[in-house]
Parts: sequence; structure tokens; C-alpha cells
Amino acid sequence: NPFYLIEDHYKIFANISSGYHAPSLYQSYSQYGNRNLKPEQSVNYEAGLQYYSNKVNARVMGFVRNIRDVLYFYTDPVTYSSKYINADKQNDYGIETEATVNFSSSFSVSANYTYIDGKIATTDFSGKDTSYFNLYKRSKNVLNLSLNYQITKELFVSAQLKTVSKAFEPQYMGPNYELKGYYTLGLYGQYLFNKHFSIFADFQNLTDQKYFVTRGYTTKGFNMNAGVKVKL
Repeated sequence: NPFYLIEDHYKIFANISSGYHAPSLYQSYSQYGNRNLKPEQSVNYEAGLQYYSNKVNARVMGFVRNIRDVLYFYTDPVTYSSKYINADKQNDYGIETEATVNFSSSFSVSANYTYIDGKIATTDFSGKDTSYFNLYKRSKNVLNLSLNYQITKELFVSAQLKTVSKAFEPQYMGPNYELKGYYTLGLYGQYLFNKHFSIFADFQNLTDQKYFVTRGYTTKGFNMNAGVKVKL
């Protein structure tokens, strides 16, 4: 990744890459196959800025991904005939940020945030051009926050917050189903008796949130695990 240093604390970086994805045997020769499929070809651009010091390490990056001849499973809404086709293109873009701040030798805060959006453009069996959001089950906004505290030399605790915005799941011959946004809270603790022996406890989804990543499949409510670590 090419980068450029500014003084002692800043770094600017950029990267351009390309990709190639050939259709599978199933996509080409199954009952839904299409022997005329072209391989997907993509070009990816990313650039960003990083700042680092003894107390702060932060980074922000933007990215754009353009894919041509996207492999796509299409069902005709009139005849219900289905097969794999090449969509015209897929355009995705977003930002990623992350930062860690050490307020003292014992207390630090870490956070990261991701935003992503995109759409696909395709021509259906009737020759009609359509363009729409298709990043199914991908939330546009995801935020993670962690507070870490070394209370004593032996005792460490950490609290975590995760927030996820709404997402959408496709339905066959129907409108997209909305997966509602959610948040979870977690708490982790570890006590070190000596350099060989420690105990830990990890509490997840403390508020027992009910949410779905896939419709109809519930995720874990409040749960915990604890154990012993031994280093020889």
C-alpha cells in the first residue's frame, strides 16, 4: 500500500486493486445455468489518513468498489423463469474509521464505525433497465465502542457497546423484509493471580436484546461464559 508520511504523526495512504471472478460450474451448467456468462471484473479504490502518537491512534478510510458483469440470479416476475445472468455493474462505496485513545496507562477507549452503501444495475428478460440497493443483510451503519480499565495490576475490566442500523432481506416475489436495528452491551473481566494462572468472565447482551440477522432465526439473548487460563 503506497503511503506518505507527514511529520512524525500523520500518514496518507492509497491503494488501487483489481479482481477477477469466473462463474462456477453450477452457474454455468445447472438447470439455472447460463453458458454465456462472463466473469466478474472489479476495480477497488481506497484512500485514507492515519494519525498516531503515544496516546492516540486513529484512522479514517474511504473506499469505492466497481464491479462489471456481476454474476446475478434473476427470476422473471411474469414467467417465473430463473437463471444466472450478468448484471451490468455493481457500485459500492463507504467509509471506515477507528480510533484508540489512551487516557492513562490504565484506561483506554477504542471505537470503530463503518458505513457502506451500494446498488446494482441490471437488464431483465424484457430488456428493462433497473437499479436498486442490493446489499442484503448488510447494515449501512455499524458502531463498536469499548472502554478498557486496568483497575489494578491483577484486575482488568472492559465494557462494550455495539449498535447496528436496520438492514433488508430479500423475499421471493415480494418486497424486501426489514431487519430492525439493534444494540448490544457486553462486560468482560479478568483477574490475574500470577503469570501462570488467571480467571475470566464474559457477559454478552446484558440487556437481553431480541434481534434478527436472518429472519426467523433468533440470536442469542443474555449469555455468559467463564473459565480459567493456565500458562505453562
